[in-house]
Amino acid sequence: MPQIDLSTPPQIYSFNRATHGIMGEERYQFDDIWCLHLYNNAFELHLDDETYKIRPGMVTLIPPGVAMHYVFKEQHYNHYYCLFRTGESGQQFDSYVFELNTETLNCIRHLFRSAIQGQHLSE
Repeated sequence: MPQIDLSTPPQIYSFNRATHGIMGEERYQFDDIWCLHLYNNAFELHLDDETYKIRPGMVTLIPPGVAMHYVFKEQHYNHYYCLFRTGESGQQFDSYVFELNTETLNCIRHLFRSAIQGQHLSE
């Protein structure tokens, strides 16, 4: 079971809005970075040996070391992402993919937009 340590704030490596899908398939794996994504499109996602049908509004929280294989049927898939590091141990969770209620989804979307806007204003 993956564990995430949030006893101290995570160290943010990168966050923004990204566009994918031009290549049809993309693969990633980060050894020491967690990946938080908020998706706006539907596609297929393989995480290690599990396959997920991602729909707009779904969120993934992917621990370090997990192989990510994205399969896009069209071009220009947009999503928000945050790549971060945490401590070594912490709270267990049993899924990589989450569906959120509308209120929580809107809150997370707002937080991403505000953080990205604030990042660009400070440059």
